[in-house]
Amino acid sequence: MTSRLRYSQDEWIVLYYYFHNLPERTQTDSHTILQGFARDFGRTPGSIDASMRNIKAYVTGPGFPHGASAMRSTVDRYSKLTRAALKNAARTALARINPTAKLP
Repeated sequence: MTSRLRYSQDEWIVLYYYFHNLPERTQTDSHTILQGFARDFGRTPGSIDASMRNIKAYVTGPGFPHGASAMRSTVDRYSKLTRAALKNAARTALARINPTAKLP
């Protein structure tokens, strides 16, 4: 069995920003933007795709009890920010993950 690495809060912040601000058509493992995040995070595109779907299920559904508690708490906290504040938080988080990476 393959071990899974938990996503950090910084990763959830960046993914929530991405979910909230980029077109849904880019939120798939075949899109170059998501593939870039996978490289930045050191994860597979499929893992990022699944995490984006978990965020979508939590945000748009009646709840998502099976999603990671770190994802739920991050989305709950960062959904209260203005667009500019969320972008700043995502930039800061991404810099901690990979100092050379840039938000799209």
